[in-house]
Amino acid sequence: VPGLGEQEQAERAEAAAAAAAPAGGAQEEEEEEASASDDDARKAARESREKEKKEWLEKWGLEAGTKVLAVWYADGYEYEALVLSPNTPDKINLVFVGYGEEQETDPSDVRPITIIPSASPP
Repeated sequence: VPGLGEQEQAERAEAAAAAAAPAGGAQEEEEEEASASDDDARKAARESREKEKKEWLEKWGLEAGTKVLAVWYADGYEYEALVLSPNTPDKINLVFVGYGEEQETDPSDVRPITIIPSASPP
């Protein structure tokens, strides 16, 4: 700017930069708020899944990895399967051992495998 000393020009440049900074700062704040909102949504979804899993385990007593007998809907016969996870409180996601087929199954079509200890010879 003609007629202004170097120091005054530098001060005006700093003031202009400072005046522009809040707009950028507001954008950063909005991004931080959006990120916090995303984190809250992820946390709420995770808590919901954990609650659903807990309810499912309480209701059916089957944890992931439990061996069960389950009806394979393709043929109506029972086969050995492993519980993968709950899909909903009323469905069990499992995989049939030896076949690799996954299926969402109604809990009434699943039963735990019970092992009966053999009698030891006298």
